[in-house]
Amino acid sequence: MPGILAYQTAAGGTVYLAVDDGVLVKAGADVLVSVRRAIRGSDLSALHQAVKQQFSVLDAQQRAVRGAVFKMEASLVGGLVQFQQAEHGR
Repeated sequence: MPGILAYQTAAGGTVYLAVDDGVLVKAGADVLVSVRRAIRGSDLSALHQAVKQQFSVLDAQQRAVRGAVFKMEASLVGGLVQFQQAEHGR
């Protein structure tokens, strides 16, 4: 689930990560995090803007992919209809 992961560095600073789906495992003092996408920031408002910008890019890419898939499906269906009509016309 997307969210914000915050942690303290050894130097005492706070780091924020906007993360997409992933896994967090704590074993003793060790914490392991594996995510598909993450954006690092030290300021939550700047991180918020970066996430909004990144998501708008991803949304545009996903729309383009969906459009290409739709065109391929439509072409396939059109080809199948033509094939079926040709078979019945014989």
